[in-house]
Amino acid sequence: MNEHGLTKENFLRALPVSLSGDPKMVALAEAIAGVLEERRKEIDRLSVYPHVDRLDEGLLDILARDFKVDWWDNDYSPEEKRRTLASSWQVHKLLGTKAAVETAIRAIYPDTQVAEWFDYGGDPYHFKLNINITFDDIDTGKQRRVLDRLEYYKNLRSHLDGVEYFMAGKTALAYAGAVLLSHSGQVSVGLKPDVHWPRSDVQAAAGAVALAAAGVCSVKLPEIQARWPRVQTGTLTGAAALEMSGMCSVGLPRVGLHWPRVKTGAQLGAASLGMAGVCAVDIPRASLRWPRVKLSGAVGVTVTGQTVTHLVPVRPKKPSWPKSTATAKIGVSVLGVYQKITV
Repeated sequence: MNEHGLTKENFLRALPVSLSGDPKMVALAEAIAGVLEERRKEIDRLSVYPHVDRLDEGLLDILARDFKVDWWDNDYSPEEKRRTLASSWQVHKLLGTKAAVETAIRAIYPDTQVAEWFDYGGDPYHFKLNINITFDDIDTGKQRRVLDRLEYYKNLRSHLDGVEYFMAGKTALAYAGAVLLSHSGQVSVGLKPDVHWPRSDVQAAAGAVALAAAGVCSVKLPEIQARWPRVQTGTLTGAAALEMSGMCSVGLPRVGLHWPRVKTGAQLGAASLGMAGVCAVDIPRASLRWPRVKLSGAVGVTVTGQTVTHLVPVRPKKPSWPKSTATAKIGVSVLGVYQKITV
């Protein structure tokens, strides 16, 4: 009788002829058939191995006890319990090895590495754990419980020297643009990096424009969104140069520092004209919203040879939290003959 045949009607159809004429037997058969029909929903639950990912949490706890998963924790999430149970048979086969330790802990922290003593110059039979918690809530209680259960699957002679919890994020190595024209025209450079995760690092964001004769130069560097702790922007630079006459503009980005331990190393802008024209360097306003935020320097430079108008706006910072520091914010203009300087 297949699965689709396990119905009340089919059960009653299989009732022997010798009993089908007895009303009491028919009533009893109907009651039993109704109960058996309800059991169809439980049949798949008997197939444990291929259906671990669909088992309910209560059954997972029962199976963990039956299969002697001694490192089980009833406070794990349902998904963590499913991964722990699914990997438990492999852990039992590898008990006392590096692979057993990594397999068991990866059920909770998937990106876990074991560093053995010879990997870091430790004492024999010692090891360390490197655990990635980038996508995990920082739960010190759970971390402690995971480590307390090491004894169930590690080698008894091995000793844990320490645990390093780390966060890994995206790295933007460089965003750069450069344009060179030999005579006249209009050029611009725009860059758009975006940093969202801890320990993200923007090494450089740079733009450069050069014109030989006359025209318009513009460099606009992107707004950096440093949204997590330990984000570092190394250098943000803009440069625009004209050989004869025209207009130069350098706009450095606004940096939004939203979390602690965010650093911007330097913000630099430069605009240069050979003869006559207008140069502008705009240094952005930095919002320091958390403690221990550091902005080491923000500098604007404008250089021309003869008759020009210079504008170097330097906007004050407003540190709104304790321990925020703004080291330097400088505007410099150098002119050859007749000039007007505004700072």
